[in-house]
Amino acid sequence: MSKQQFREIRELVTVPCATINSAIIKSRLGCICRWLASLCVALSVSTIRAEQPPTAFPAAATPPSSLYGQLIERGIQLPSDLLVTVDPAIAPDDFLAMGSEERRQQLETVAGKNGWDRFSRDSAVAPVRIELEFIKNSAGERVGHRIYSVFVAYAPLETLRDEQLMREIFGQASVDSGDERPDSSLTADNPDATTTPASRNVPLAELKRLGISPPSEQERFAAIELPLLNRVTMRGTIQVQRNEGPGWVRLVWQIDPRFADSTDFGNTWTKFERNEVGMPIETEPKPYAGCGGYLQIIQIDAELQQLLVESRMVMYEPVDWFSGSNFLRSKLPTVLQENARSFRRGLTREHTEK
Repeated sequence: MSKQQFREIRELVTVPCATINSAIIKSRLGCICRWLASLCVALSVSTIRAEQPPTAFPAAATPPSSLYGQLIERGIQLPSDLLVTVDPAIAPDDFLAMGSEERRQQLETVAGKNGWDRFSRDSAVAPVRIELEFIKNSAGERVGHRIYSVFVAYAPLETLRDEQLMREIFGQASVDSGDERPDSSLTADNPDATTTPASRNVPLAELKRLGISPPSEQERFAAIELPLLNRVTMRGTIQVQRNEGPGWVRLVWQIDPRFADSTDFGNTWTKFERNEVGMPIETEPKPYAGCGGYLQIIQIDAELQQLLVESRMVMYEPVDWFSGSNFLRSKLPTVLQENARSFRRGLTREHTEK
């Protein structure tokens, strides 16, 4: 992700989410996964889990009060009447209450084949565990992705800020995809090049019009414009909530379906194509729905300033994005790894500059 992210010490756990300005989400979802999310997170080895059917929506279910509860219990609504849950994060309070031996065993499980000692190296290029799973509809057609990434970074938890966490979710690393988007700064020789999407807070008047309560100090609604692999641009509104406790913090987000029909803040995507003279043009916008997840950071060792960064995301991929190919999926591991490396380098640079 980037290096200029650690400026005000001790602002993460105290700064209200509602006060965050547009810089917070300014990084660029340049590859949906850094929408990683996750690198979302993203963040971001590669283990393909067995494909599982989407969770059915309970007939008379009451949506959980928190966005996190909603995503892991009720799920994210995708087109074609699919409701897909996000797998829960490591329970931070339970993890931190474990004895050293039990905690070590769980960390070995997280590290997988890498082993914890190698996985937890204090290095920008330390391993990143990534799991990708196709989401399929009732006809067996691939319609989206479940994306999981976890890695270790080093920094005092209390110095992290929401801006850094949002950048880890939405990413700053990118992979060249053919440069179909005009004026793109991304090249295969410069995977850390970034574009910053337009972002602004949704006015209270628009929230009121849609019947949405004003955001709390731990919540935000932001209109975003995000380029995806230089070929697709997503525009819409995300809802972000921040959860925290002693030794951990979590940002939960989703493309908010309540803004689907909003004139100025609706959720859409467009594609860049070549016209008859070879110039890139943007297609008419089409509706988009079905993306969300979370980024959770647990302080494993305060003395070592060792952090476990975990990200999960569900993402719908319209077939028209990349003609039903595996193009996006093939880019996700590289993007997630680059996001993790950029995030680590940013932490190192900030500490060096202090």
